[in-house]
Amino acid sequence: MSKETLLKILGVLVVLALVWLGLPEKKEKNGKKREAKSGRSVRLYAIERDACVERVIEAFKKESGIDVKRVQTAKEEVDVYWLKSPVLAYSLKKRGVLAQLPPSMCQPRLAGLADSDGDWCAVGLRWPVVVGKKESLPASVFDYADIANKDKGLLVLPTQPDYATYWAALFERLGGEKMTAWMRAVRRNGTAFVRNDNEAIALIERGAGRFVLLFSDRVFDLPKGLAWRDIDQKKGGVGAFLLPSVVAQSAQAPHSQEARAFLRFILSSKGQATVRACGLYPTQKVIDGPSALTPPHKLRRLEVNATRLYMSLPALMPRLKAW
Repeated sequence: MSKETLLKILGVLVVLALVWLGLPEKKEKNGKKREAKSGRSVRLYAIERDACVERVIEAFKKESGIDVKRVQTAKEEVDVYWLKSPVLAYSLKKRGVLAQLPPSMCQPRLAGLADSDGDWCAVGLRWPVVVGKKESLPASVFDYADIANKDKGLLVLPTQPDYATYWAALFERLGGEKMTAWMRAVRRNGTAFVRNDNEAIALIERGAGRFVLLFSDRVFDLPKGLAWRDIDQKKGGVGAFLLPSVVAQSAQAPHSQEARAFLRFILSSKGQATVRACGLYPTQKVIDGPSALTPPHKLRRLEVNATRLYMSLPALMPRLKAW
């Protein structure tokens, strides 16, 4: 083997070693270093609006250079959980599969937006609002049973996770007897149930319904001609139910450093600005919320025992399904 050939082989091996180790390669002719990919990644299980998740992922990748791989089920190898409500987080916590987050990482603007043991932290808030024709918007969810609204109201299927959590909160606040009576009155008043938010909005646009209960993150992409309002804010009203979208780290995270980097990002000013752009009200003190929404601290709030609420959902689901 000639000396020239040996040098070429050694050169190729050096380049391969640099790539495998994630070290910078030699300078290009223009004097700039071409960096090899690090191969770092974080595995994310997300139950949140896909458009919002993808927007955060892109912002995180641009900021950190770390890739994000979404997994389809919580049974797979997971680093970070991002969940539309704390319901599943409480279940995961009960099974002991969540890692405690550093207290300095989670600094919510309101009480109740972080797990008492540090197992999860809220990243954004949504709450129920009514959407529809401006002249037809009720002031309370209980106006669904008002005879003046007969055959006008729409509701998304009550077993959808975020809606189910809201109904569970009302059961917790008012008791089963009163809520059951109201649910029957809503049915008698001709309220129609639809599969999802988009179907409800399309029906209202066509005049097949006057108003629907949605969540506040949907008010930013409503078709022209539709309005919205907060509900149950008058004196004596039950108040708005603040539903937090939460993040948590798996205790068995195979990429713990990358997981912490993702969590730090989504709770930082840049991450919270991205969450805000999705329509969620940012939970952390590092940034203000969207001006179109009422600041949560100014809302009359529906206060319930969070742990009892989330643990009561499984038993309540058959009743909601029968509604």
